[in-house]
Amino acid sequence: MRLPGLDPAGEYRVTPLAPGDAAGVSSWLTLPWWGDEDGVTLPGRVLDTVGVQPPTLHPERLVLLEAVRVA
Repeated sequence: MRLPGLDPAGEYRVTPLAPGDAAGVSSWLTLPWWGDEDGVTLPGRVLDTVGVQPPTLHPERLVLLEAVRVA
């Protein structure tokens, strides 16, 4: 999932938000950074061109992500 429009030179902390922070899926489907309260920090350039992998969800589920600039 790409996050376009971010400053390519900035660093962003990406974390899941409720209700998507509790994805309701098996642990083998959850990504390593998903349960970490610090989320994952990546450059804006990476988030714009590559993005982050969301967890595998059932069709009726949703995911909300928050990207906050930290540097």
